[in-house]
Amino acid sequence: MSRRNASQRYGSVAMTFHWLIAALILTNVGLGYYFNEMLAEENPVRKVFGLTHVAIGITVLLLSLARLRWRLKNPAPPLPAAMPSWERRFAVTTHHALYGLMILVPVLGLSTIVAPHDLAGHVVGPIHEWLAYSLFVLALGHIAAAVGFHFMIRRDRVLHRMLPGTDTGQA
Repeated sequence: MSRRNASQRYGSVAMTFHWLIAALILTNVGLGYYFNEMLAEENPVRKVFGLTHVAIGITVLLLSLARLRWRLKNPAPPLPAAMPSWERRFAVTTHHALYGLMILVPVLGLSTIVAPHDLAGHVVGPIHEWLAYSLFVLALGHIAAAVGFHFMIRRDRVLHRMLPGTDTGQA
């Protein structure tokens, strides 16, 4: 498999960014929810979970910036010509929103650390949390659309473009 994107599939670098960032985001949403909602403020483990959440968030931010740079130099394979224009626009808009949130959510998370306590607790923190859940919901929608179109609606091989070791069915 090529490192670079090809006309019919993503390259190994794009796939690695995609799956690694996806796993880190899903982990961090669960971790953030757990330590914020389930652990008492005085629980000493809370700080460990919080620091782990921050470290993962910084990693997501750095990987997302690297992924964006890679994507700008290695355009995504075109969507199938048979795909309706509204679906193309929706897919592109969704991807732009995902990229934006993958960068904005960690930046806001880091801002909660450096912002004054009242601003962090009452403004930046809640916005970070709301956008993190928005990112999670958007990611779940992305997964549902990819799987739904692949197995139930169009039954094409668009999903295979991002799955290592699969055949796109096209030369």
